[in-house]
Amino acid sequence: MTTELVRVLIVDDESALLFALSDYLTFRGCRVDCAEGMEDARALVHHLHYDAVVVGVNVLNVAAARSLAVDTRRRFPLARLIALASDAAALSDNGVDLTEFNQVYARHLPMVQLARVLCHSIAA
Repeated sequence: MTTELVRVLIVDDESALLFALSDYLTFRGCRVDCAEGMEDARALVHHLHYDAVVVGVNVLNVAAARSLAVDTRRRFPLARLIALASDAAALSDNGVDLTEFNQVYARHLPMVQLARVLCHSIAA
C-alpha cells in the first residue's frame, strides 16, 4: 500500500524563504515545488496537481497572486491557498481583499514559527 505525499507549491521572489520552507515541509513529509515568479507558478499549476499553494503577496504582485489563487481554486477546489503577506496592514489600508485565500499570514514571522503554521494549515 502506498500513501501519496501532500504536494505543495511555494511561490515567492525570495529564494532564502523558498529554500527554508521547502526544507521544512519536505522534512514534514510534503512533496514541495518552488517558483520564484507568478508565471512559473501558473505553468506548474496547469501541469501538476497541488494540495496546497503558498504565495508571497505584496503590494506590487497582489493582482497576479489573486489571479493565481483563482486559477488554482478552479483547477483544484479542495486545495489550501495560503498567502504570506509582506505588509498586511498596507494591503488592508489600500483596500486589498485576499478572500481567494484560505489563510493569510504575516511574512515577517520568525521562519520556524512560519514553517510550523504553514505545516499546520496545510494539514487542516
